[in-house]
Amino acid sequence: MELVLTMLETKHYVTKTVREFLFDGYEDPLLSLANLLPEGILPLKIPLKKFGWMSERNGSADYDGVFNMFTGVNDIMKIGSIGNWNYANTTGHYPSYCGMTNGTAGEIFPPKPTKTSVSIFASDFCRSVKLVYKEDVEVDGINGFRYWGNKQLFEHPSTEPNNACFCSVEHNECFPDGILNISSCLWDTPTFASFPHFLHGDQSYIDAVVGMAPNEKQHQLFVDLETISGFPLQGNASFQSNIYLHPMEDYTLLKNMPKIIFPMLWAKQSVFLDDELGSMVKLLVIVSEAGDIFGYVVTAIGIIFIILSVMLFSLHQRKQTGI
Repeated sequence: MELVLTMLETKHYVTKTVREFLFDGYEDPLLSLANLLPEGILPLKIPLKKFGWMSERNGSADYDGVFNMFTGVNDIMKIGSIGNWNYANTTGHYPSYCGMTNGTAGEIFPPKPTKTSVSIFASDFCRSVKLVYKEDVEVDGINGFRYWGNKQLFEHPSTEPNNACFCSVEHNECFPDGILNISSCLWDTPTFASFPHFLHGDQSYIDAVVGMAPNEKQHQLFVDLETISGFPLQGNASFQSNIYLHPMEDYTLLKNMPKIIFPMLWAKQSVFLDDELGSMVKLLVIVSEAGDIFGYVVTAIGIIFIILSVMLFSLHQRKQTGI
C-alpha cells in the first residue's frame, strides 16, 4: 500500500470547488484504482465512482436504502414508524438494541405526542436517534412540543450506559463525549458524526481545532410537533462529519499525522411550515378540538339520559308497589 500511495502521488489534502466536493464529485486516483480491482481483492466494495458528499445521492431512488413503514391502517399510533430498513428490522452495524430500526423517517409522526421523547431513524448513521422533550413552543399560532438532541445522544457510556453498544466493536474503544463512530456505516472509513462545532462535545475536540464555536441556538437538532396530530411544524437537522486522523508508522504519508477528530463539514437542513400548510394544520386542530367537544357533549347527554331513565324506572317501580 505504501508503494501505491507513492506511485499515485497521494497528498494529505486536495483543493476542489464546493460544487465538486458536495454535488458533482471528483475523480480520485486511489478510488479509481479500487474500482478497477476484481471483486474479492478488497475486503469490501465501495459503490462510488467519484468522491463527493452527495454525488451519488442526487437522482437516486435507493441511496438511503429501502424503507418499509407502517401506514397506520391497523394502528394509527404506528403511522410513519419504520418496520424494516433494507428488508430487516436491524441494521447489522451495531449490536443489541443499538442496531434496531426504531422510530419514524422524520416526515410523519403518530398523533398525540407526549412530553417524553420521539425517535427518528437516520440512515446516514445506520441507527435511530432519540430526541427528548425540551419545551412547549408556539409556531405561527399553533401549539407544539419541541424535541431535541441533547448531550445524552453522543454521551460516553460511563455517564450514559445505553450508549455502550455504539462504541467501536472491533477496537472496543469509546471516545469522549460528543461524537459517534459511524465507520461501519460508511465502508469502514474512519468517519465520526457530531453536532456542529462539537456542540455538547468534550472540550478536547473544541480546543484541538481553530475556529470551533459551538452555539446551541444555531447548531442544535430539533423537531417541533403539533400537540394533537403530531404534524411536524418545523425542524433543524444539524450534524457534522469528522474524520479520525492518527499516526500510522507503516505509511510515510501518515507517520507524523496528529491524533485528532478533524471536522470535514457540517450541514443544516431546516424545514418550516408555509402559509398553505399552516392553514391546513390550524383547521385540523380546530376540527379535532371540535370533535373532542362534540364527544364530551354526546357523552354528557348520554349520562343525563341514563340518569333520567334510572329515575323514571325507579318512580315506576314505586307506583307499582304502592310506595
